[in-house]
Amino acid sequence: MTAAFGRYRVEGLLGRGGMGEVYRAYDPLNHRYVALKQLTRDLAHDPLGRVRFEREMRLLARIQSPHVVPVLDFGQVDGRLYLAMELLEGDDLDDVLDRGPLPVARAVDVVCQVAVALQAAHTAGLVHRDVKPGNIKLDGDHVYLLDFGIAVSTTGTTGLTKSGMFIGSVDYMAPERFGAGAASAQSDVYSLGCLLFECLTGHKPFPGKNLPAIISAHLTQDPPRPSTLAPQVPWALDEVVVKAMAKRPDDRMPSASAFIAAARTSLDTTTVEQPVEIAPAARRGWRVPLLSLGLGACAVLLALLIPSLSPIGIVKPSPTSLPSTTPPPSAPPTAEMAPPPAEWIRGTATITGCGGEFSTPNSTTPVLLSFENARADSVALVVYWVDFDGAQRFWFSLRPGDKVDQRTWAGHRWVIADRACLAVVIGPGKVVVS
Repeated sequence: MTAAFGRYRVEGLLGRGGMGEVYRAYDPLNHRYVALKQLTRDLAHDPLGRVRFEREMRLLARIQSPHVVPVLDFGQVDGRLYLAMELLEGDDLDDVLDRGPLPVARAVDVVCQVAVALQAAHTAGLVHRDVKPGNIKLDGDHVYLLDFGIAVSTTGTTGLTKSGMFIGSVDYMAPERFGAGAASAQSDVYSLGCLLFECLTGHKPFPGKNLPAIISAHLTQDPPRPSTLAPQVPWALDEVVVKAMAKRPDDRMPSASAFIAAARTSLDTTTVEQPVEIAPAARRGWRVPLLSLGLGACAVLLALLIPSLSPIGIVKPSPTSLPSTTPPPSAPPTAEMAPPPAEWIRGTATITGCGGEFSTPNSTTPVLLSFENARADSVALVVYWVDFDGAQRFWFSLRPGDKVDQRTWAGHRWVIADRACLAVVIGPGKVVVS
C-alpha cells in the first residue's frame, strides 16, 4: 500500500527513531528510490523538535564523506519537515551483531570506516554523540554512519537536555558526558572504543543490569579487554580499546584518524613503534579505503614506505624495483617526462609511471577502481591514495590473490608500491599487478 507525500510515493516504513520516521519512497521526478525521513507528527508542531530536525538537515549538508549518506532533497509538506537521502541496501550493524561477533579483521575494518565518517564530521566542527550499532549500515563492504540528529558543534553543549535527560545511548557514552564536561571529538573516540569491543566480542563493554549500573561502570571501572571474551583478539588490539576508552579525554587518541592508525597497526604481528598519525583531509568528500592490514610482511612495507612518503610529484622509484626507463636524479621527472609504468602492471584504468605532477582537478564524480594482486612471488603490495591537495592519505595492503573493489572519486591518484612506487593509477577501471 502506498501513500503520497508531496511528490514522493511512500511505500513502507524502514525505521523509527526519537525524532523521525524513515520510509522507503519513490521519487518520480528523478526516477529513483530514496530513504525519506519525516519529522514525527507529535513533533511537527513542536518548535524544539522542528529546530533539531532542521539542524540535522544543515549538519548533513556540511559533511561530505563517502561514509555519510548523501542528502538528496529536503523541505516540508503540509507543515511536516522531511529529508530525502540515498536509499541503502544491506544490514544494520546491530542486526549483524545479534548473530554474533565479527571476525577480527572485519571488525577493525567496519569500525575504522565509521571513524572516517567521524573524522569528516570533526573536521566540519561537529561531534556525533550517538555512535552505536543501530546507527551504522553495512552496504556490502562499505559502511555508513547514520543519524546526525543529536550532533553538536565542537563548541556546543554537554550531553544533558534542558530537562536533565541524557542525549545519546548510554552503552556507548563517554564518562564526561554524564557530568558537566562538553562533548568533544574524544567523546566520539570513546564511543569508537565501545563499538570496537562489541564488534570483536558480541557484547557491550559494560552490560549492567540497569541504567545506574551502566553509568557507574563507565565512570569507575577499567576499560575491558576484548581478549578476555574473544581469545583470538591480539593483545595490541586490546590496547587500542583500552586507550580509546580511557576515562580522561586527554588520555585517548587525539582524533578519529589517530584511532584508525592505531587500530590498523594493531593487526600486524610485527610491532610498529610509532603509529602513523593520519591528518584529516583538507578537502572533505573523499573516498577512503579501510581494509584490514596484512601480516608481518605488510608491517615491513609500512615501515619502509611511511618515512619516504611525499607529494606524488617527487616520489622517486627504486632502481631495483623499476625498469631502466626511470629518469636520472639530476632531471626531476615532469608530467611530460614521466616514466612508463612497470611492464607487469596492466588494466583498463589510467596507469602511469611514478614521475611527474599528474595534476587533476577536484572531482565529486564517484567511480569504481578495482585492484588485483596476481603476483606469483608471494609479495604483498601497498596501495595508498593521494588527495587532490597532494597529500598522501589512507592505505591498505594487497596480498597475493587479493582483489579489491575501491569506491573513489574521478581523478584521485592511487600509488601501488612494494619497496618503492611501481605505478600511479587513476580510475575508473581495473588494474592488475602480475
